[in-house]
Amino acid sequence: MGNSTQTASTTTENERSLFDSSANGGQTRIIHLDVQGMTCASCVGRVERKLRKIPGVDPAVNLPLESARVIVPADITDEQIIETVNNAGYTASLKTKGHKTESEETTNARSGGLGWRIVVALLLSVPIFLISMFPTFQFPHWAGCLRLSRCRLRSIAPSRFTAPLSRTHATSAARWTRWFLSA
Repeated sequence: MGNSTQTASTTTENERSLFDSSANGGQTRIIHLDVQGMTCASCVGRVERKLRKIPGVDPAVNLPLESARVIVPADITDEQIIETVNNAGYTASLKTKGHKTESEETTNARSGGLGWRIVVALLLSVPIFLISMFPTFQFPHWAGCLRLSRCRLRSIAPSRFTAPLSRTHATSAARWTRWFLSA
């Protein structure tokens, strides 16, 4: 008995319009955008859905890079694409080559203070590691001292040692720290 396999394929309305525009001699071009304000995968999906409503547009949005690569027909202007993203609730601008964008500058400024936090965390964790792991560094009642430092850490950690990447992250990190230290 011979098994024959058949391949099923579907085309979306957007793919069909891309094919129709290129078959009719229409030119397409690629636009690179900086998209700010996205925080999750549903934001990416929303931007892509809004852009796909424009006939012939094929978007690819990248959340970590806060960017979008959009294939558009030649008759659609950059302003129409930017306006569509802005109407979706996000901020879009054309990506320029050679110049740092605003999102890159804010990312660099945001991560600039993380270096000293790593140094402080290492300086505070090395003594605890040494006391806990090596008997030569242990002294009488060292476990009680760790309990006392834990009480002090309860008041410091939520406000100073959480990494506020965003307001939402800072709030959840502070709540997690309070929950963890209360156990």
